Amino acid sequence: MRRHLIIAAVLLAASLGPPAARAQEQGSLGLGAGLVDPEDVPSTFWITANYRFGITEHLLLEPEVGYWKKGEDVLGGDVSIEDLQFGLNAIYRLGGSGTGVRPWAGAGLGVHLLKGVVDFDDSGDFDDTDTEIGIHLLGGADFVMSDALALFAAARFDIVSDLNQFKLYGGVRYRF
Repeated sequence: MRRHLIIAAVLLAASLGPPAARAQEQGSLGLGAGLVDPEDVPSTFWITANYRFGITEHLLLEPEVGYWKKGEDVLGGDVSIEDLQFGLNAIYRLGGSGTGVRPWAGAGLGVHLLKGVVDFDDSGDFDDTDTEIGIHLLGGADFVMSDALALFAAARFDIVSDLNQFKLYGGVRYRF
């Protein structure tokens, strides 16, 4: 539990950013959902939230959190795996900061809190948790609707030890 609180505090501090960064762009909150295709696990639904703030006109930092879970009935037992992920990505905006389509690419690191559960009625259940560091490679575009609102579409690949993950997702971004 203490480790989770430390991670949350670091992400909160990073999201505030230095005063110079806040002067570039006050920030934007992104909420998204899509599909994740983890290695050796059937595809499932993924949700994510992030907060972007500018360092320069083209370079942004993006603390994020994401979650997915997949469960199935296997040989009369329930088997599930889930990933709660906290990360920090560096985003490079490939176009200007005006209206229209804003393509971007990025990379980052994340902490993936993985949990697997096997539950058979007659023999009890077994669960295992593991914390892994992941490398995130991502790209996408923001589709600016107004000064305060944009839609986004993205694809990413998370390199996570034994559970690499490909994600396709979209959502809405609100700029402060």
